[in-house]
Amino acid sequence: MIAATLLPLLLAVGAPVVTTAVDGKETITASVVAADEDKEAARWKRINEIHARSRSGHPAEALPQVEALIAEYEAQYPPGSVRWYVARDIAESLAYSLLATRELEGSGQASARVLTGVAWADAYFVKGWALLELRRTDEARAALDRALQLAPYSSEYLIERAEVAKIERKWDEAMRDYVAAADFVAFSPERDRKGVQAQAMRGQAFVHIERGDLDAAEEILEACLKLDASDARAKEELAYIAKLRKP
Repeated sequence: MIAATLLPLLLAVGAPVVTTAVDGKETITASVVAADEDKEAARWKRINEIHARSRSGHPAEALPQVEALIAEYEAQYPPGSVRWYVARDIAESLAYSLLATRELEGSGQASARVLTGVAWADAYFVKGWALLELRRTDEARAALDRALQLAPYSSEYLIERAEVAKIERKWDEAMRDYVAAADFVAFSPERDRKGVQAQAMRGQAFVHIERGDLDAAEEILEACLKLDASDARAKEELAYIAKLRKP
């Protein structure tokens, strides 16, 4: 077994992660693969343009475009013996490499590859977002499930899947994903962490309100204001709770 202190260095240079198999033999189970920067820069540009189109009120137009991009990735990284992950940085790469040692056991897959710098998982997220806008919730959930299969620790994807459950009033599912999103927020880019954490917390508060647990919702929303005193949405929700409590 490679010493834990050496793992980040090995990952940084794309070296394989070596783990100990059940029979005691050492076997390569996961490695980090850097993407072609020029090719991926063009793909990132496409996915950002597609998402902007979807967010500007044209999700139906965005769908075939994002599906075409997904098809490119599926052809480049086909399913089979390899378990694919998509990571944003070295910390996430390490986390998924370690996760792979557990997920590979009994899966029928021989190895795992952690891709860095690719828009593959985000493409599924954008597809899920567009489908949710169209209220095609079953398809949206399937797209977000796939995004989370590629990037299991993405708080952003978990929050979006919680939004699907929220629309369907599946409160247990929504709460599970909002809580997980808060738990994994450390993997989000540093610039986004506070906003992502607040969104996950407000989502939990929303579920508590719908369940009638106003005290729990209020506690979470007050914690949001400690995180960011200018959180307007948290203030609005607290005002709403105050109205609900009036006789």
